Amino acid sequence: PKAGLAALDPLGTDHQLSGYHYLPAARADMHRRLGNIKEALCALDEALILVENDVERRFLEQQRKILSETVDSGRSVSDN
Repeated sequence: PKAGLAALDPLGTDHQLSGYHYLPAARADMHRRLGNIKEALCALDEALILVENDVERRFLEQQRKILSETVDSGRSVSDN
C-alpha cells in the first residue's frame, strides 16, 4: 500500500485526473490497508464529492459507513 500511495501522489497533480473520483477512492483503500483511518475517511469524502454515478456513489458511501463503524466499534480495520 505504501508503494501504491507513492505511485498515486503524482497523478493528483494531473488536471484531468484530479477531478476523477477513482483517484481519491484508490488513496482511501491504500490508507485503509495501512491503518490510516482518518486519511482513508478524508479520501472517501473527496471521492464522494467527485463521483457522479449513483451506483458508484452508493458503493463509496457503503465503504465509508463500514470504515466509520469499524472505527467507532474499536475493531481493527483488518478485522473486516
